[in-house]
Amino acid sequence: MYAHARNDVRIYELYQEISHAKQEVLNLSVAEFFGYLQSRWEELAQYEPMSDFPAETASIVVKRLTRQHTFQFLMGLKIDFEPLRIQILNTSPMPSLYEVFATIDSEERRRRIIQPQGLLATPTTSPSGGDIPSPPSHSVSFAGVLFGYGF
Repeated sequence: MYAHARNDVRIYELYQEISHAKQEVLNLSVAEFFGYLQSRWEELAQYEPMSDFPAETASIVVKRLTRQHTFQFLMGLKIDFEPLRIQILNTSPMPSLYEVFATIDSEERRRRIIQPQGLLATPTTSPSGGDIPSPPSHSVSFAGVLFGYGF
């Protein structure tokens, strides 16, 4: 009886962690956020095994759980992914959990690649305490012209 009560508390904690999980709050990449959720889903599966169901019923339950996991993943993503989230939710049939993850992860990687890193001048503090931008280097100027930033 005591072990069962402890499991119920842990199950409750897992559901709570999942329902409050936000990529931005946790400061995780898409892949890390997916891993965070997946570890909790897997632990829940250990406490609530599908072996308790007949095979046909278990198959239906697994499909519903996977759909639920997809929604949980989408709900926790940064607001930056809203257009992609809407596109995914309007897709019929709904893509699988792993297809959704791959799509969002790919978009995050694409954004990282095209993000102009180091093209903006880094502010430094002057002796008077005010912020003054440092002058761009030649390579930054070239990169700025190359990517259309007009340095």
